[in-house]
Amino acid sequence: MTAAWRYALIMWHREQKDRSAKGNRRLTARLVQTLGAMIEPELNVEGWRSCGVTVGGRICPSPVIVPALMNEWANKVKAGEFEPDQAYLAFEEIHRSVTATAGPARSFTTAAEQTG
Repeated sequence: MTAAWRYALIMWHREQKDRSAKGNRRLTARLVQTLGAMIEPELNVEGWRSCGVTVGGRICPSPVIVPALMNEWANKVKAGEFEPDQAYLAFEEIHRSVTATAGPARSFTTAAEQTG
Protein backbone atom coordinates (compact mmCIF):
# COMPACT_ATOMS: atom_id res chain seq x y z
CA MET A 1 0.00 0.00 0.00
CA THR A 2 2.85 2.36 0.85
CA ALA A 3 4.53 1.70 -2.48
CA ALA A 4 1.28 2.46 -4.31
CA TRP A 5 0.81 5.68 -2.36
CA ARG A 6 4.38 6.79 -3.14
CA TYR A 7 3.93 5.93 -6.81
CA ALA A 8 0.68 7.92 -6.94
CA LEU A 9 2.34 10.85 -5.19
CA ILE A 10 5.23 10.84 -7.68
CA MET A 11 2.78 10.73 -10.59
CA TRP A 12 0.77 13.59 -9.08
CA HIS A 13 3.88 15.76 -8.64
CA ARG A 14 4.99 15.10 -12.21
CA GLU A 15 1.56 16.05 -13.43
CA GLN A 16 1.62 19.31 -11.51
CA LYS A 17 5.01 20.23 -12.99
CA ASP A 18 4.01 19.90 -16.62
CA ARG A 19 0.29 20.56 -16.53
CA SER A 20 0.24 23.70 -18.62
CA ALA A 21 -3.10 22.79 -20.18
CA LYS A 22 -6.11 21.35 -18.41
CA GLY A 23 -6.63 17.73 -19.26
CA ASN A 24 -2.92 16.89 -19.33
CA ARG A 25 -3.36 14.47 -16.45
CA ARG A 26 -1.71 11.08 -16.41
CA LEU A 27 -4.47 9.21 -14.58
CA THR A 28 -5.68 6.33 -16.69
CA ALA A 29 -7.57 3.13 -16.12
CA ARG A 30 -4.23 1.39 -16.67
CA LEU A 31 -2.70 3.34 -13.77
CA VAL A 32 -5.55 2.10 -11.58
CA GLN A 33 -4.68 -1.46 -12.61
CA THR A 34 -1.02 -0.81 -11.80
CA LEU A 35 -1.84 0.55 -8.34
CA GLY A 36 -4.21 -2.37 -7.72
CA ALA A 37 -1.47 -4.84 -8.63
CA MET A 38 0.98 -3.04 -6.33
CA ILE A 39 -1.45 -3.28 -3.42
CA GLU A 40 -2.81 -6.79 -3.98
CA PRO A 41 -0.56 -8.49 -6.54
CA GLU A 42 -2.13 -11.94 -6.37
CA LEU A 43 -5.72 -10.69 -6.60
CA ASN A 44 -5.18 -8.01 -9.25
CA VAL A 45 -2.64 -9.57 -11.58
CA GLU A 46 -5.25 -9.98 -14.34
CA GLY A 47 -6.70 -6.48 -14.09
CA TRP A 48 -10.44 -6.02 -13.77
CA ARG A 49 -12.75 -8.52 -12.14
CA SER A 50 -14.37 -11.20 -14.29
CA CYS A 51 -17.27 -12.12 -12.01
CA GLY A 52 -20.27 -10.42 -10.47
CA VAL A 53 -20.08 -8.97 -6.95
CA THR A 54 -22.53 -7.62 -4.41
CA VAL A 55 -21.47 -5.10 -1.77
CA GLY A 56 -23.76 -4.36 1.14
CA GLY A 57 -26.70 -5.80 -0.77
CA ARG A 58 -26.00 -3.60 -3.82
CA ILE A 59 -25.33 -5.43 -7.07
CA CYS A 60 -22.25 -3.88 -8.66
CA PRO A 61 -21.93 -3.27 -12.41
CA SER A 62 -21.45 -6.30 -14.64
CA PRO A 63 -17.80 -7.29 -15.15
CA VAL A 64 -18.40 -6.92 -18.89
CA ILE A 65 -18.73 -3.14 -18.51
CA VAL A 66 -16.11 -2.57 -15.79
CA PRO A 67 -13.32 -1.69 -18.28
CA ALA A 68 -15.52 0.93 -20.00
CA LEU A 69 -16.68 2.31 -16.64
CA MET A 70 -13.09 2.60 -15.43
CA ASN A 71 -12.05 4.41 -18.62
CA GLU A 72 -15.01 6.77 -18.22
CA TRP A 73 -14.11 7.32 -14.56
CA ALA A 74 -10.49 8.14 -15.42
CA ASN A 75 -11.57 10.55 -18.16
CA LYS A 76 -13.89 12.37 -15.76
CA VAL A 77 -11.12 12.65 -13.18
CA LYS A 78 -8.74 13.95 -15.85
CA ALA A 79 -11.33 16.52 -16.96
CA GLY A 80 -11.66 17.77 -13.39
CA GLU A 81 -15.31 16.69 -13.09
CA PHE A 82 -14.76 15.19 -9.62
CA GLU A 83 -13.41 16.45 -6.32
CA PRO A 84 -11.15 13.79 -4.73
CA ASP A 85 -13.90 12.48 -2.45
CA GLN A 86 -16.36 12.27 -5.36
CA ALA A 87 -13.77 10.41 -7.45
CA TYR A 88 -13.25 7.96 -4.63
CA LEU A 89 -16.99 7.30 -4.24
CA ALA A 90 -17.52 6.84 -7.99
CA PHE A 91 -14.53 4.48 -8.08
CA GLU A 92 -15.90 2.37 -5.25
CA GLU A 93 -19.35 2.17 -6.88
CA ILE A 94 -17.79 0.53 -9.95
CA HIS A 95 -16.08 -2.02 -7.69
CA ARG A 96 -13.32 -2.90 -10.13
CA SER A 97 -12.18 -6.19 -8.56
CA VAL A 98 -13.51 -9.09 -6.55
CA THR A 99 -12.17 -7.66 -3.29
CA ALA A 100 -11.83 -4.07 -4.50
CA THR A 101 -10.00 -2.59 -1.59
CA ALA A 102 -9.97 1.16 -1.52
CA GLY A 103 -6.22 1.16 -2.08
CA PRO A 104 -5.83 2.37 -5.67
CA ALA A 105 -8.47 5.08 -5.41
CA ARG A 106 -7.36 6.15 -1.97
CA SER A 107 -3.70 6.21 -3.06
CA PHE A 108 -4.35 8.59 -5.93
CA THR A 109 -6.92 10.79 -4.18
CA THR A 110 -4.81 11.01 -1.03
CA ALA A 111 -1.83 12.11 -3.11
CA ALA A 112 -4.05 14.71 -4.76
CA GLU A 113 -5.32 15.98 -1.43
CA GLN A 114 -1.83 16.11 0.09
CA THR A 115 -0.39 18.17 -2.73
CA GLY A 116 -3.50 20.36 -3.11
